[in-house]
Formats: sequence, C-alpha cells, structure tokens
Amino acid sequence: MQKNIHKFPRSTILLLILAVVALWADIDTLEIYAFKVEFKYEDPDNSLTTGRGLFDSDADTASANYSLDPMGNRASSLYWTKHLDFAKNYFAAASCNKLHISYKLFPQHKRSYVLDKGIIDYNRTARKKDEKVAEFDDARSQDYMTFVWDALQKAAEDPKDSPFADELPLSPRKKRAYLIIHAGASRLVDGGSMGTAGADTPGDFMDVFVNKRNDTWGYLAGDSLRKKSKKGFVLENYPLDTIHEVMVLSETASQDGLNWGTNGILVNQIAQQLGMPQTYDIVKGISRLGYYDVMDFAGYNAANGFLPVLPSAWLRAFMGWSKTINARPNSQGEFEFELPRAGSCGNDIVRIDISPSEHLLVENRQRSAQKNGNIKIELDNKSVEIPVDSLHLMFQDSICNDKGTDCKINKRKAKGIITNIDSYDAALPASGVAIWHVNDWVLRETLKYNAVNLWSGDAFRDYHFGISLLEADGIPSIGKEFKNALGQPAFDYGSGADLLPHIRKGDTVNNLKTQGYTNSATTFGAYSGIEVSVSPMTKTTEKTANSFLGDSVINWRSAAMKVKVSWGEDALAGSEWPRQIGDGILPGHGVMIDLPKSVKQEKAVAVLSQQGLLQVFGAKGEVLFDGVQVLEKEHPSIADSIEEISIWPLGSPLGESWGLAARDSSLFSLHQNSLVKTQLVAPAEKLSYQRQSVELSGHKVGPMLSDSLVWVADEQGLKAFETSSLKERFIIKWTKEFYPTDMAMCGDLDGDGKGEVAVIANDGRLGIFYSQSHNLSVFPSMGNHTDFNDVHFNLACTDFNRNGRPEAFILGDKGTAWFVNLKTKKRQAMIRNYDCGIQSENPKIPGEISPITLADINGDGYPEAIFLGRNNLYAVDSNGVPLAGFPVLLSKNLPEELLYSTPLAADVNGDGFLEILVPLSTGKVLAVDHQGKLLKDKWPRSVGFTAYDSIYQPLSLWGFPGTDKNLLLYGGQRDFVNAQNIAEYRNHPGQWLDYKGGAERQSWLDPKKLSAIKVQKSTKSIDEFMIFPNPVRQGKAQVRYSLGTVAQKAVLKLFDIAGNEVLKVDLHGLGKGYNEQYLGEIKALGSDVYSVLLEVWFEGEKKQKWDRIAVVR
Repeated sequence: MQKNIHKFPRSTILLLILAVVALWADIDTLEIYAFKVEFKYEDPDNSLTTGRGLFDSDADTASANYSLDPMGNRASSLYWTKHLDFAKNYFAAASCNKLHISYKLFPQHKRSYVLDKGIIDYNRTARKKDEKVAEFDDARSQDYMTFVWDALQKAAEDPKDSPFADELPLSPRKKRAYLIIHAGASRLVDGGSMGTAGADTPGDFMDVFVNKRNDTWGYLAGDSLRKKSKKGFVLENYPLDTIHEVMVLSETASQDGLNWGTNGILVNQIAQQLGMPQTYDIVKGISRLGYYDVMDFAGYNAANGFLPVLPSAWLRAFMGWSKTINARPNSQGEFEFELPRAGSCGNDIVRIDISPSEHLLVENRQRSAQKNGNIKIELDNKSVEIPVDSLHLMFQDSICNDKGTDCKINKRKAKGIITNIDSYDAALPASGVAIWHVNDWVLRETLKYNAVNLWSGDAFRDYHFGISLLEADGIPSIGKEFKNALGQPAFDYGSGADLLPHIRKGDTVNNLKTQGYTNSATTFGAYSGIEVSVSPMTKTTEKTANSFLGDSVINWRSAAMKVKVSWGEDALAGSEWPRQIGDGILPGHGVMIDLPKSVKQEKAVAVLSQQGLLQVFGAKGEVLFDGVQVLEKEHPSIADSIEEISIWPLGSPLGESWGLAARDSSLFSLHQNSLVKTQLVAPAEKLSYQRQSVELSGHKVGPMLSDSLVWVADEQGLKAFETSSLKERFIIKWTKEFYPTDMAMCGDLDGDGKGEVAVIANDGRLGIFYSQSHNLSVFPSMGNHTDFNDVHFNLACTDFNRNGRPEAFILGDKGTAWFVNLKTKKRQAMIRNYDCGIQSENPKIPGEISPITLADINGDGYPEAIFLGRNNLYAVDSNGVPLAGFPVLLSKNLPEELLYSTPLAADVNGDGFLEILVPLSTGKVLAVDHQGKLLKDKWPRSVGFTAYDSIYQPLSLWGFPGTDKNLLLYGGQRDFVNAQNIAEYRNHPGQWLDYKGGAERQSWLDPKKLSAIKVQKSTKSIDEFMIFPNPVRQGKAQVRYSLGTVAQKAVLKLFDIAGNEVLKVDLHGLGKGYNEQYLGEIKALGSDVYSVLLEVWFEGEKKQKWDRIAVVR
C-alpha cells in the first residue's frame, strides 16, 4: 500500500527545526529520579508510628475517610506518577512554561527498596536521662540522616536497577534531582484537627530537603563508616560521584482523621531543589508570608496541602519567571498601570523603589482564572468545574450549620488524586492586590542560609524582614501568635483584609499610604512619599471571612487591577535614580557640576568611587555618556548567581580616591598617586571629556579651589596648581615636620582682597598662607602637643563674632575643639571636649570625625559651628557653647556612631529658618530645626542604602536647588547614588548644601550671606540653666546659663535629698547671653540625686532657677 507523503521544502523543515530549538532553548528541565523505600515490617505494630513500615499498612488510615490521596496503590509507580504530574503542571504554570519537570520512578523491577530497620529505629521519641533538649534534637537529626544514608545505600546496591546508573544530562539547562518516597506518614499534622494536643505518633518522619548548605550531612560525622559523606553521599562506580541534595517525601500526610495532601510538600521540596528559599522563619518556625507564598508552610499547605499557591512576586522575579515593570513618576508625579493576574505570563509585577536597597512589589492575586469565578480541577482522569467559593467543600468530611450542629456527610468531597487545576491561587483566602516590602540588604544576609525571613538573635530584629506583606488592614498579624478555643497557639495566615481593595465594616480600603502602621516607609521608618492606590477593572465582588474575628470582608474578582502610584508634591518627574556605580563612595565624593553650554541640560551629578572610577549623570539620573560597561559581581544568593551591573565610567579607574572638587565643567580629583583634572566638553552637542594629571604621592589633603588655583597639602608642603593646566604654580614647604589633616579658605587677612589658605596638622598646629606676601605662618598648637598627638583635625572659617575679622573653628576626631582668632593668632575661647572619638578600621578615616558645617540656624545673625559626634548633633556658638536644645540625641535605641558625613543646612519646611539635615549610616536623613527638635512631617527621608551590619559605610549627602522652591537631595552610600526631591524647600542665602560648603571645598562661610545681627532687648532674667552631663560621672561637670542682661553676682548651690546645702560655688560668668563654668568642686560629692539652685543678682532684683542632677561615682 502506497503512503501519501507530503514533501516540505528543506528551507521550511529547517525553519521548523530552528523554531523548536528556539522554543526549548529558553526552557530549563529538572529530571526527578524518584525511588520508593519501605522499612522492616513492624510486628507488633508500634503505636508511636503511623503504619508498620510498608506502603498502605496503616489500619487507621484504612478505616478513615481519606478519599483524596487514598490508600491502596501507594506502592505503585502509577500512584506517584499522578503526584509528579501535579508538580509538573504546577511548575509549568508558575514558571510560564520556562521550567519543565520530567521524572522517572525506581526501582523498575520490584516494588521498592527495603531497609533493614523499622521506622521507629530512625525516630527516637524521648530524651535520655540528663539529656539536654539541644542534644536530643541533634540525636534526632542524626537518626534522620542515618535513614537518608541507608535509603541511598539501598538504592545504590544494584547497578542494574538503581536511580544513579543513568548518565548525567549534558545540557547546562537540564539538572538531575533525587527524591526519596518512603512508607509512613508525615508528622506535619499529627493530631489531626485537634492539633498538637492530639499528637500521638512522634515516631513519624518530617519531610526534609537535605542539602550541603544547611549542613545536614554533618550529622553523619560521628559514624566512622560515613565520615566521607560529611557533605554528601559518596557513590562509587556510578556516573555521579557525590549526591549533595536529596528530597524526602512521606507516603501520606493524612493523620488522625484529617485528610491532608502531599502535593504541597512535594512542590515545596522541588522548589527548594530549584534554589527557591523558604520564606517562613526557619529558626522560630513561624509563618511570615502566610497563604500568599508557596515557600511559606502556610502557602504550600493551602487547601489541606492539596493545592499549593503560586510563588509570591519576589520569588517569581527571583527565578526569572515573571516580568517586572519599574514604576517611575511622569510629569504629574504619577504612574498608572493595568496589572494582570499573577501568573498570566505578562508584566504581572510592578516594582517601586523606596530606597537604593528597598522596594515594593505589587501583584494581582486572583483565585479564579475564569470570568465566571469557576475553577477547573483534574482528578485522575476526570475534570470537575466548581465555583471557587465552593472549593472548601472538596475537602470537608461533613457540612454543618452556622452553629456547628446538624452535621451531614459531605457528598461533594472529592475523590482520587488532584493532578492539575487551572488556577493555582484558588486556595488563597481572597482575591486582590498584594503589596510586598522587599529589603535587599536583609536578603543578602539571609539567602546564604536558604531563607528569606529568619530570626538571628541580636543580629536582626523582628522588623528586619527580607520580604513582608504590607497588610492592607493596617494590622500586621501574619505570623503573630494567638490562642484558639482550646488554649493552644494559633496563628493568622492571612485574609481578604490583607489585600487591596477591600471593604470591611463598611470601610473601603484601596490604598497604601505614606504613614500609618502599614506604610511605604523604609525598614527604619524613613519617609518615601509614595502612595499606591488600587481599583478593580470589574464590579464582581466576593465575600470572605476575616481571620479569627469572623466578620465579612468584601474583595474584588478582577483579571486586571488598575494600579496608581503617586509620589505627591515631592515627585521627581523622569527620575532614573537610584543608580548603582559599581564601587563604594566616601563623603565628599559626590558633587554637582555644570555641563558645557552646548548641552541642553545645565547641571549634572559627578560621583567618584573609592577606587577612582568617575561617573557623571544628569540631575535626574540620566545617562549622559556612551561607553557602558557591565560589571559582574557575585550575588550571595543560594543559587550562587552573578549580578550584572551597568556603569558608565569616564575612562578607567584613576586609583584610590582622596577627594573631589568641581568648578564650572571641570572636575578635580585627588588620588593616591595623582591629581587629575577631567574637563567635560561637548563638540557637536555630544558629551565627551579631556583629562590631565600630575603625579603626587604620599599622604595629602584636598583638592580645594580658590581663584585660579587648585590647592593640595601634603607632608612636603602646600602646593598650588593652575586650574587651567595643572601646571605647578608654587610649593611652600614646611619648615618643620607637618602632617596635614584638613584645609580651608579663611577670608582676607592681609588686605589684598583674596582669601588666605589655612592648613591644620595632626598635632593641632595651624598654618596660614598669606596670598599677598606668599609667606607661610604656622601657629603653635593651642594645647599640649601630647594631647593632640596623631589626631585628625577638621577646619572651617567664617566671621563668627561678626566683627569683620574671620576666625577658625578646629575640631578633632576625639572631640577636642577650639576657636582661633586669626588676627591675634590666639585661642578665642577655652578648649572644649565634646563626646566623640570612636575609632575606625578605615585607615583613611583614623577616628570619628564629622566635617564642620557653618550656618546661622537660629536667625540671630551669628553663625554656628555644626558637627556630629557619637550619637549627637552639636550646634555651638563662637564660645563653643551649644545652642538651646543642643546637642540633639540622634537615636534613642542603638546609638549612631562612626559619623563621618557632613550635615547640611537648608530651609526644608519653608519656615524661614535653616534646618540641619543629618545623614545616618542606616541610609536615612534626619531634619533638626533651630530649636533642636526633630522634624516629623515627611521626615526622616530615605536617601541612602538601608543596612544594619558591621560593614560601616557613611552616607554622603549633598544638595542642589533646582528652583527657589525645589531642592534635589542626593545621597551616595555603598555602591549606590540616589536622589529625593524636597518640595517644601525655600531658598536661603546662608544655606550649606555640600561637603565643606560647596563644590570648591573651601569650608568657608561668606559673612555677606548672613542676616543682620538681631539686637536682643535686655531683661533681668535667667533664660536657660543646666548642668551637663547629667548624670555627672567621675566628677566632671559644667554649668551653663544664659542671662538677659549683665548681672552683679551669681551663686550655684547644691542640696541633698534632705534639703541640706552640700556645695556652694561662686560663678564668674556675669555677662549677657551664654555663660559657662567648669565645676571641679562636684568631685567631692557622693553618688546621689541633688537639687541645684542658681541665684543671680541683677541691679535692684534677684532671680533664681532650679534644676536636678544625679552624681555617679
């Protein structure tokens, strides 16, 4: 008989082959080699285990109504083929067909591999005498691993019928995995519906994914025969030499009358094999994501373990299974998107950055994929279609009325094995939009432990989650413990009230706000300004019950949800921040720079990394230069993946960076061995750059720009180079050994109209270079040289007293500070010692030092010196006396230390006063007003990288006024640069918006920018009075008081708790304004609480004020 053969052209056949190859090229395959294991038959039956060691051997199960996953054929390969079919279909749907599951069952020539021991031999149920709980737990773990080892050994005995005999896959997109399916029940639901109170078979197994990352193989170390298997099961004479990972699955999970499925356990085990981390707290065993994620035990046990839900948004993005769209503000400061159902294989995740290390993920979780709200379930070889609201009827044995009485047999309970469903989110508590808060830093710390959320004692607190659901009802109850009617622990795993939108008790909740218990702030409470609102595209609602309370919750069934993201008035339209720059950034290494006039944009942001990589972006983060480079960095995930980072450097790294300054379109960077000028040019409107350099070695400070010169100070002397060519203009050598730590411009001291350059050494000596005479004068140290040996001093200058003569403020990294009259070359006020001085491991920052900020924050016309030190913000006048309300405590919890960043001064709330912006190592920026009070409305801000670990990286902060009513606040931290817009900003002539006051790094505040001096009316009053520190320790204390006019006499008296006068001190400070005196007499007092009386005699009148102090010896 002749066959009719249709002949295709060769070109068509080739195209078909290529199409098939292209289709499969993007698909990963996991081959599961599953093998069945039974135990030595128990005779008599051990009451501490379920079954007698063989499949289908539990008499209680035979009499129970376990119609789903029924017993009778569990030893057959066909039974497990159906379960593996479910897993195959699940991952095809979850991965959008990017993952294919294939499987093969062993043994192929007999029923199972039979071990020589019974179940109870691998599960000790009671502690020995004097055995500690931890020792008992270790013993149980060792027993479990002994079972795994024995099972693998049995499977390896016969090479002709072993799962290890097949050759390994050659394709890098195909992976082999092994699954032990053993007889007996899982201990997961021992006790059935009665919970742990009814648990009676502690000898049953748990289902554990064995792998080398969680060190489970280490429990075999005590057995001399198995020492070679510390990191895996070693095979001999097989294609595979070592098995490192093994999945383990029990025959059944049904126990004590509760019909429970193994589909969820199987899916979770396979997911771990694929590299997906658990999302519940693996240390405390507490749910963190509830029903909304398959890697949380609540999620994979949804619908009584038969219908695990989909992976949450982060996991699908992590695995590359879902597409994510980044939300960016448009010209109206908004972003709108029609969000399809999760798992629909489109752009089904919206990402919203709230800081460089934290973001929100928004997804639309729908229980049904059908418009009518039905779901289609495949059981064995038949299909059932039911309303999703009736899903629970498939698993209940009986149906009762609302009062729990009049129960009848549920004839609609399903029978057989579930192999597929058209919506794997069918078992969710409700439909709606879930918003997830993701902390990348926490993930980097926890993924190495195959986890996302875990308690680590003092390392992380309960609010340090890698992923958390922002529960829409404002009550973060998922994972919190309650008590049920039996007094047993009960937990909330989620309800419709956790999703947007929903109606509960008549209130409609459809948005996530910037404030409130559930909000869009960062982990440390920094304001992001982001609001997310959600509205359904259909009017179909569904009614569900709220967790525990039982009241109704209305949600919407909608295949697409309209998501609107708003940044409010602080929106930075067109922003492309944050940017990853590939390397860390130090304070002062970010600056604003002008672009060439031929370029439409006016301003750009230049950043210099620690290794000298220079990059320039537009003010909104736009890429300005060609020449993208892709860096590969190891991402500490469980998959050992490589993270690709795109950067746009201006040439190769210039060497370890020491400083950065800018003027017009030129950048001047100081490096370990050179001073480099990078000039931005734009021929034919295309940006480019030109570069010059001069060799400089050794320790140095700078660069600083003044007039036509760029200044650098090193151990040889003070060097000046021409800004146009970097040609050396002159060098003034030190006459004695001089180790510079900082430099500043200090006003015109010689009358030539030019400012003088000041340099401070590590022993407190101050060098002044006079521009007219080119002479260098070195002032002696203002104290004992031994007191200031090898100290890092910072320096800043202005006319503090408003007398027409500039002064210098000098601050050491140990907290020592003083003012210098640059005309008289004498110390202007007493030496002060502020609380700072934490040592750093970074050799370039030898101690805790915050560069000095100069600003008039209280509006009296006199500038203050502002700096940070050991969890405090200081603002001091020209006498070194802190202003009223200062110092400000930065953190009431763990202290903020190692403060190297520069505070800024700007009017960020429009009240006419300058606020102090304080950058913290946790990535947030505080705002402090002129009274020393923290701003709370829209502050603190999230600018930097949220982190909380031993790797200290300061937040570098600088600002640029886009308009008189718009401040762009930039932050550089770790390897990120970010920006926020401050809409309430108002321009102020005396503002301090950059490191050392400006791009030229002069540390000089021009007195012309200060307001007129406010003359205070004289009053016979004591305005302020305090003794500090309080409590007084080691007898060291000072009294500070402010007088409304000149006094005639002042006395301080201390009284004990009995009212006895124990100390009287005559005070010398009688002038108007602030007065301060050291109280050495307190050393004689013992530990106690004392009342303190300040008495002041004015002309014809006496005033007094009380205070209370504690003295600690």
